[in-house]
Amino acid sequence: MAYYAIRKGQVEIHKQWMVRAYIVTFAFVTCRVFSDYGFTSHLKPAGDLSITLAWASWVVPLFITELRLFGLPEPALGLRLHVCYTSAI
Repeated sequence: MAYYAIRKGQVEIHKQWMVRAYIVTFAFVTCRVFSDYGFTSHLKPAGDLSITLAWASWVVPLFITELRLFGLPEPALGLRLHVCYTSAI
């Protein structure tokens, strides 16, 4: 979808699809974080844990991304990132 959007000159739609693609691709890292530190790290039996992690590792980040892209404004989500620049003198 991102490819077709950029071919048609729809840059904003292309950016949105690229963000979604990155989030879904990053699911492997998310799965690892959820399995070690997340709310799912204490689920038993192990079969339920793997099914829940496989689902949640891409659905939860994608849902938050969709809210950010189309739903809630940035301050309402509380996900505003602040970047501090310091200069070494």
